[in-house]
Amino acid sequence: MAICNQTHPPVGITHCCSSFFTHVPRQARDSMKSLPDVVIVRTNVLQIHRVRVPDIDIDGASLTGSRLEQLASVPLAGLVESIAVLRGRSSSQKDALLLTFRDAKLSVLDWDDNAHTIHTSSLHYFEGDPTLKMGRTVFPLGPKAVTDPQGRCAALLMFHTQLALLPAMETEGLELDLMMDDPYGEGVEGARGAPAELVSATVGNSYVVNLAKMGIKQVKDIVFLHKYNEPVLLVLHEVAPTWPARYRDSKDTMALAALSINVVHKRHPKIWDAAALPSDTFKLIPVPTGGALALSQNMIMYFTQGGSSALVVNRYALPGKVPEKLDIDVEGEVLPAQLAAHHATIYPNNVHPWVEELFYQHQNAVAIRNETLQSTMQTMAKLKCALSSKCPVQHFLTAFTNSPWEEAAPAMATAAGVDGSAADLMLDLSAARHAWLAKDALLLLLKSGQMVLAHLTIEAGMVKCIKVTT
Repeated sequence: MAICNQTHPPVGITHCCSSFFTHVPRQARDSMKSLPDVVIVRTNVLQIHRVRVPDIDIDGASLTGSRLEQLASVPLAGLVESIAVLRGRSSSQKDALLLTFRDAKLSVLDWDDNAHTIHTSSLHYFEGDPTLKMGRTVFPLGPKAVTDPQGRCAALLMFHTQLALLPAMETEGLELDLMMDDPYGEGVEGARGAPAELVSATVGNSYVVNLAKMGIKQVKDIVFLHKYNEPVLLVLHEVAPTWPARYRDSKDTMALAALSINVVHKRHPKIWDAAALPSDTFKLIPVPTGGALALSQNMIMYFTQGGSSALVVNRYALPGKVPEKLDIDVEGEVLPAQLAAHHATIYPNNVHPWVEELFYQHQNAVAIRNETLQSTMQTMAKLKCALSSKCPVQHFLTAFTNSPWEEAAPAMATAAGVDGSAADLMLDLSAARHAWLAKDALLLLLKSGQMVLAHLTIEAGMVKCIKVTT
């Protein structure tokens, strides 16, 4: 029997968000009391903090002298993979927290005013159905929960292609009574003068959608979009698997699909999509004015139903200049391997001219061979079928029909053009975290410790230009 004894509590913060978890937004009397709670997850510990401000008239212009007061610290029976906030659908409804655990578990939490602690409103377990795993036993990505900005539903991504949808429960009648009795959200007195318990957002029965049946496989990230009458889920997925060593053969393999979610009739049509995203795209960020930002290691891209834009943040995303011919002196002081490695570092996105020259020689040889062996396209098709087994000419036909020396730089980087100031920053956006400072200002925290401020130029609800400063 294995016994786990935690000798030291966790100190690192793995997840953080803001939520009106213990109270509702104040509507008039005190603007500073409208600040949300700070929710912190330390691996397997959930902490709720309230922002306390001085009782002085500062007109909401500054938080000087404010402090954090811990309301609760609850140990959890597992490691939290993701956290999401289900917003209340009115100013008199508190938010709820969604926590996910491996491999496919979801907990919906709310705040109990009477007990002054966290209460579990519902538990969702999706590991009992073995067909959801599609025969696999290990999944590198844990479950991720996301919620609609207007609190209409929530979604849980699990097992790469399985999507669990959870509709929000309607509490309009109770909310209306609370608003009439308590217009400022300060709490209604119940029996014996005790404050009445406010209602929290919650979810109903869930159901699972297999995205693979819709042609969406290898999902990397999901987010809900703003400014839609119905919940719209944007899915980032990989059309065909690839890796950096094959970028010259297969690049720009990521794609987007926007699904309109109707939890009443359980219909989820695709309303728009985008293809040919860089293969290293890993994260989606919904924009408050509509659309979403997509982050790759070298680019910041914006997509919406009406168009797209992009910004290159380092020169690795751009096609390099034509390499110089590599002359190796066997008797020189520099070893040939060191010289070749240095040359490859200078020109990472280009093939050496000698290799291109060899390819053109092969291409000419293929053209001559085709003139003598293949007189029609039908004969060529039959020959390709016959060459499914190993054959000396198969290499030439493959090189002729699909050039292996294609540029490895993303196509969107070339279309976006060169922004010298941004490309010279040489930023690495992999594993970046974000926080919105305003509707047009995004703060990015990089793994190098740098903080980058992205400014969005918004016209008619669309991002027309992206600029970054460090």
